[in-house]
Amino acid sequence: MELLILVLGLCLSWGLLRAFSYAANGGRSWSSVVAKLPPGPRPLPVMGNLLELGSQPHRSLAKLARVHGPIMSLMLGSITTVVVSSAAVAREILQIHDDSFSNRTTPDAVTAFRHDEYGLPWIPVSPLWRNLRRICNLHLFSRKTLDSNQDLHNSQIQVL
Repeated sequence: MELLILVLGLCLSWGLLRAFSYAANGGRSWSSVVAKLPPGPRPLPVMGNLLELGSQPHRSLAKLARVHGPIMSLMLGSITTVVVSSAAVAREILQIHDDSFSNRTTPDAVTAFRHDEYGLPWIPVSPLWRNLRRICNLHLFSRKTLDSNQDLHNSQIQVL
C-alpha cells in the first residue's frame, strides 16, 4: 500500500512539473525550446550544469568549448545561459546583433538600490542606453585607453 502511494505521488509530481514547465515556456513543449538552443552539456534536473563549472570556471568553460563549440548553452540552476567563447563570434554578437542581445532579465539584487535604472548592463535599449554606450566606446574602450592599461592586463593574466 505504501509503495502504491509513493508511486502515485511521484507520478503526480512529475505531471505537475511538466505542466508548470509547459506553462512557463509559453505553451511550448520543453523539447521545442531546447531545439532552438545551441549545443551544450546535458544538465542535471535541479542543479543544471553548475557542478561542471567547478572551482575554476574559466578553465571548465574552455574545456566545454572544445567539446561543444564556440557557442554553447548551459543551465545554471533554472536559468538558461548561452556562453560565447570565441573572440570572432563575440565580436559579431556585440557589434552586429547588439540590440537583440542587450535586453535581459534584471535580478532582484540589482533592483534593490535602483541600479537597474542607471547601470548600463541593465538599462533596456533606449536613447539613454545608446548615449551611455557611445560614451563607454569613446572613453573607456578606445584604443588609447586600452593600450595604456596593457601592463595591468598582462599582470592580471599572469595571476590567472
